[in-house]
Amino acid sequence: MEAGRFRFSTLQEAKSVVWIVSQLAEETAMATTCLQELLVNAIEHGNLGIGAKTKEDLVLANRWQEEVDRRLELPENQGKSVLLEFSVAGEEVIISVETEGPGFDWSAALTQDTNLENRVQGRGILIAQSMSAQTLTYEDDGRKAIVRFTRL
Repeated sequence: MEAGRFRFSTLQEAKSVVWIVSQLAEETAMATTCLQELLVNAIEHGNLGIGAKTKEDLVLANRWQEEVDRRLELPENQGKSVLLEFSVAGEEVIISVETEGPGFDWSAALTQDTNLENRVQGRGILIAQSMSAQTLTYEDDGRKAIVRFTRL
């Protein structure tokens, strides 16, 4: 595969996309973890509008999955999707993940306490950043994440 495009809406669909695309990377396990974090963030924050504080409250109350499922069914979220596009160029795989939401301030997650054990929210960006083999950048006010991996 040299290039591809996937459009999905649910966490289960995201899981399938992660499995397929991560197979292109030299470090498959690292790519899997990074992409899983990015795609979950795209759905929960990007498309469903679950903010950091709300997510923290939901996780602590063990209601996060229930709320994601509920919001996926809301009329305003029907038809929203995440677009993942990838291309292979030379020795790298370039992957972009784009949401239909308003974007978010991703830099805040990187400037706060970076100890993952002390964090309920903001972990996804830190994990994705640490697991990306080369770079993780954001564009379009946080609506689009671009990550690069060394190709298999």
